[in-house]
Amino acid sequence: MKLSGQELQADNYAIAQMNAIIHDMEAELARGDTMINPKFRAANSKIPSHDIVVANPM
Repeated sequence: MKLSGQELQADNYAIAQMNAIIHDMEAELARGDTMINPKFRAANSKIPSHDIVVANPM
């Protein structure tokens, strides 16, 4: 399983990093707006598909 995430807000990004460390998870995390500038792209510059997407709107 590969875990990746992108978050615009600095506080939420820091919480995601701490959560990954606390739970001993390898995660590729990035800061930024996913709609304007998605950080995770395939070699052909397309956004890769995902099997599972999890969001926390709060």
